[in-house]
Amino acid sequence: MSFFATMQHGPRNRLLFALSLLALSFCFGVDAFAHNVAEGDKGYIQESSGVLFFPFVYLGAKHMVTGYDHLLFLFGVIFFLYRMKHIAIYVTLFAVGHSTTMLFGVLTGISANAYIIDAIIGLSVVYKALDNLGAFQRWFGVQPNTKAATLVFGFFHGFGLATKIIEFEISPDGLLANLIAFNIGVEIGQLLALAAILILMGFWRRTSSFMRHAFAANTILMAAGFVLVGYQLVGFAVAWFQGVSTMFNAQRPNLDDLPTNRQLIRATLIAAASAGALLVAVILPSEYGVDPTGVGRALGLTQMGEIKVQLAEEAAQDAAADAAAAERTGRPAPAQASAGSAQPTVAQAQPERPSAPAGRNDTTRLTLAPGQGAEIKLTADRGARIAFNWSVEGGHVNYDTHADAPGISYHGYGKGRESTGEKGELIAAFDGSHGWFWRNRSGVPVTITLRTQGEYGEVKRVV
Repeated sequence: MSFFATMQHGPRNRLLFALSLLALSFCFGVDAFAHNVAEGDKGYIQESSGVLFFPFVYLGAKHMVTGYDHLLFLFGVIFFLYRMKHIAIYVTLFAVGHSTTMLFGVLTGISANAYIIDAIIGLSVVYKALDNLGAFQRWFGVQPNTKAATLVFGFFHGFGLATKIIEFEISPDGLLANLIAFNIGVEIGQLLALAAILILMGFWRRTSSFMRHAFAANTILMAAGFVLVGYQLVGFAVAWFQGVSTMFNAQRPNLDDLPTNRQLIRATLIAAASAGALLVAVILPSEYGVDPTGVGRALGLTQMGEIKVQLAEEAAQDAAADAAAAERTGRPAPAQASAGSAQPTVAQAQPERPSAPAGRNDTTRLTLAPGQGAEIKLTADRGARIAFNWSVEGGHVNYDTHADAPGISYHGYGKGRESTGEKGELIAAFDGSHGWFWRNRSGVPVTITLRTQGEYGEVKRVV
C-alpha cells in the first residue's frame, strides 16, 4: 500500500497523514536543535568554570531529548525490534559510539565542518529507513550489518556534538568531569526519549494498522533524513518509494512478544507522573530559576536557570536600548550578541591616569551591582607583555580573560568562578583588544580594582 493510498482508509490513516505533515513541517521549520545548543545554555556554558556535575547532566539530557536527529535515528533503529534485549544491544552500541567520539573530539580539540557532520547524520536516518524498507536486499541482494552501522553512525553523532562544544571555548577547569557529566546526561536523556517512543510504539504495534502503515512511516522517516541533508532530495525520496506496497525487512510482530494493554497503560501513567516530577524538580529550576521543591538549588540547577533568565533579560534590555538610540540618531541598531555575551549597557569608567606611551601603568576601579557585568579592554600588539593584578572587595565574581580583533571574535586566556582576585602576565596572542570580563554573582555590590603595567595603548571600559 502506498503512502497516499493510506488516506483512503479511515480516520486512523488521516491521523497518520496529519502527523506526517507535522513531522515534516517540524524539520522544515526548526533551525535547529540537532546539534545546536540553546542560547541560554550557551551563555551558561561560556560563563561557567569548575566542576558543575548536575547542571551538565541536565544539559546533556536536554540535548538528547530536544535533538530531533538523534530521536529520528533511534526511532528507525527500534522500529522493528520487539524484544528488550535486542533494543538494549542496539541502544548500547549507539551510546558507546556517541560517547567515544564526543569525549575524544572535545578533549583533543579535533573538530570538523559542522555542516558535513550534520549531513552525514541526516544520511544515517536515511540509511536506517532504507534498511527497514528492505531496500538493500532488493537492490544489492545483501543485508548490511546493522549492529556495525549503528555503532559507526553513533561515532558521527558524537563527533557532531563535539564540534559544537568546541566552538564554545568551554573552560578547561573541570573539563573532564563536566564532559563525563554531560555524557551521563545524554544517556539519561536517551533512555527517557526511548521510554516515550517505546510506549507509543507499544500501543501502535498492538493494532492491525502497524504493518499497513510501517512502509509509510519509514518513508516519512527517510524524508526527514533527506531534509537534514538537503530539501531538494525529499520529493525524490517520496516519489521513489510511493509505488511500493510490500515490506521486505520485517515480519508482523507476535502479540506474545509485545507488552499487554495493562502494561502499556501502567507504563504510560508512570511516564506521565515521572515527567511531571521532572518538570517541577528539574526543568523549572534549570530553565527559569523557579524551584518550588528546593531540589534544583541542592543540585546546583537553580543558579543555572537564574543565570539564563538574567542573560535573556539583559539581552532584551540591550536590544531596547539600541533600538531607542537608533530612533534618536536615525541610525540602524547594531546587531545583538548571543545570550552568552550579552551584558548591560553602562557608562565607561575612566582609568585614573591619562593615556601614556608603551610601558604605561594604570589603575581602574569599578563597582558592580548584583548580577551586573563589566569589561575592560586594552589595545596591544602581538607579543606585548602586560602584568596585571585585580582584586574584589565585598564579594566574588565570575571572570573571563580573553581577546578579540577584526576577524577573530573570541580568543580565551582563562576563566573562573567565584574568584576574589587574580594576578599574572598576559602575553598578547595577536594585534587587537585584550582584557577581562567580570560578572558579580555574589548577591551584594562589589568593587573591582584592576592594576596593569606593560606595553599597551588605549584602556577603556567597553561594557
